[in-house]
Amino acid sequence: MEMALNSDNDVIVALNADYSGINNHISANMQCMHVIRNPLSVIVSAYYSHLRTHPIDGWDFLARQRNVLSEVDKDIGMALTLSFLESSHFQPETNGPLYDMVAWKYDDSRIVTLRMEDITANAANFFHEMSRTEVLRNASMPDPDRFSFAAMTGRQQGVIDLSSHYRCGSSTEWRDALPRGVILYVIHHYRDFLLRFYPEVILEAGSYF
Repeated sequence: MEMALNSDNDVIVALNADYSGINNHISANMQCMHVIRNPLSVIVSAYYSHLRTHPIDGWDFLARQRNVLSEVDKDIGMALTLSFLESSHFQPETNGPLYDMVAWKYDDSRIVTLRMEDITANAANFFHEMSRTEVLRNASMPDPDRFSFAAMTGRQQGVIDLSSHYRCGSSTEWRDALPRGVILYVIHHYRDFLLRFYPEVILEAGSYF
């Protein structure tokens, strides 16, 4: 990631970025965006992709995790997925996404935080905002309709295909998919993060208390 951040590219995408890894490589005049996702949705999505669809070539940790998930029922698998996503042994030299998401410094004024749910709900608005940045002001933006769940999968959101990496597309599937214990854990241990970025989740999960 250090080499990419020091490159001469106009646009840099840092996947699985952690704050400590980019903090010293961005300047005040850089336009940075950090995309987050509801942790409850991350767990559901990761469980199914880790169990079936995510490539495991070169990712020994995931190969081992898949072996474990294939031996347990769904509720236990969801809990084990939560643990895996919080681990500092997620990929070589890469923490789990939940580990880094809650460790991020969200008060850093150099970085704008965006919710994935807002981007996917209105791709046209996202591309419009991107076009207002200095580096992309004269860039041709793609047709946002190409990036809808229906266009990418041939299915409507909520219609499940277990063989597809784009399995469901619903941002509220966690309500029915996650065991109560996992929801309680996230609500308690990620409370500050949820109150700041997903206050509606705290309200929706009230019935679990």
